[in-house]
Amino acid sequence: MQTKRHEADYDPHAKKLYKSSVKNDIAATKSAIEIFATAKPKDRRAFSALVLLKDRPSG
Repeated sequence: MQTKRHEADYDPHAKKLYKSSVKNDIAATKSAIEIFATAKPKDRRAFSALVLLKDRPSG
């Protein structure tokens, strides 16, 4: 979702966004956050560390 957000905010050639698609993305993100919140604290920490420390493409 972050990639879509950056594209929408900063890419003047981004494809047209439709309200229904954006609503679906918001619902999916909300669901993922709710599922993450129910995970055990040790699992949330492990996931957070993985996301923070993973290799990212430079550019």
